[in-house]
Amino acid sequence: MNYPRPMTKQMYDDRDAYVVFISNLTGVPVGDILGRSRVECVCISRHLLAYALVQLCGYSSLAAGNLMHRNYATVLHGCYLIRDKKIQPFDGIQRMVDAITNFHNKRMEGVLT
Repeated sequence: MNYPRPMTKQMYDDRDAYVVFISNLTGVPVGDILGRSRVECVCISRHLLAYALVQLCGYSSLAAGNLMHRNYATVLHGCYLIRDKKIQPFDGIQRMVDAITNFHNKRMEGVLT
């Protein structure tokens, strides 16, 4: 049977870096992003975090869900909303996605050097 791999310190460090960046970007507190709130701005911040962990960091939806304390399907749903531009109006969200992508690229430059 194929069991999920255990969470590593690096995975938690990645989650923490992205959640703090997204918190600063959106103005939503870190505790709210990782919490249970269903307020729209909090949910959008959570979708951005899911997108960053899955699409940019390359974590599975199951691993990202464990890091975010969410079900893997919820993580996939958030990724799809961001990827398919289903949140309207999307202009502001696109700027945030671009900022998160730039943040990710700068983090990766630091890892490779």
